[in-house]
Amino acid sequence: MDGRLRHLKDLISKMDLDAVEAFTPPPMGDLPLEEARSAWKGKVISLNFPQSVFLEGAEATRKRAMRILEEAAPGDNFMPTITEDIPSDYRWAGLSAVTDVLQMGGVCPLSHSFLKR
Repeated sequence: MDGRLRHLKDLISKMDLDAVEAFTPPPMGDLPLEEARSAWKGKVISLNFPQSVFLEGAEATRKRAMRILEEAAPGDNFMPTITEDIPSDYRWAGLSAVTDVLQMGGVCPLSHSFLKR
């Protein structure tokens, strides 16, 4: 389900699927995580962290990771993943930024004190 899913959102909600794998939020996809979670109650969303964010640098990557956790709160039926190739010039700084955010606050239920940072 990687890609632009806004127009398929209602059909996906009716499908007999337990999980939506490789869901990609903006800026690469066109459906925000919060909206997908609302439409797909009971389905696990395996989110693909958008590759283009890595190209914006480590700080932008960290901020996007925090925003994704905010939209995923309280964190049930949610699994963050990275299914894209990350250009080598951005790989380690970007992966470190995402890992730091997940280590600080990626525990369910997601903590509101963490999310307000």
